[in-house]
Amino acid sequence: TWTGSANVAVTGAGGGAGSSSATSGAFTPPAAGWYRIRAAFGATDSYLDSSAATDVFEVTLTPTTTTTTVSAATVALGGSVTDTATVTGEGTRQPGGTVTFTACFDATAYPTSCTSGDSPTTIGSAKTLAGAGAHSSTATSDAFTPAQGGYYLLHAVYSPDGKHTGSAD
Repeated sequence: TWTGSANVAVTGAGGGAGSSSATSGAFTPPAAGWYRIRAAFGATDSYLDSSAATDVFEVTLTPTTTTTTVSAATVALGGSVTDTATVTGEGTRQPGGTVTFTACFDATAYPTSCTSGDSPTTIGSAKTLAGAGAHSSTATSDAFTPAQGGYYLLHAVYSPDGKHTGSAD
């Protein structure tokens, strides 16, 4: 929320001078971007209308980090695991949006990434984040059942709510 003030100097026709000040009401920007606020004084019977220089400020998206926790480090063939993503932002606003979970496989070594070249498998549908604290939210994947023995990397990608940046783990 931004609140600003404007000081207005008023000079009268008879040589009298005075000044006044006013404070704007609270303004909560609806989205990231640049905003300009201008103070204006409407004309009265005694004074002409006037305006002051504009104040410019930028509203940025809140950065996030995503961390994941797998439900089990080892699973027997035929068993399943879930992955929980925690998305953390700054301040007191909980991140909103969704998380998409994927799994990547390598038969001989732990995968170090989960990109299209690693044959990712999407785990269920995107999950909506739920508040978990002052500035974090969580989502848990559907159960993932490995199709074969080997090494898997579970990966989570946060799709933000328009007030936060995306992140992944």
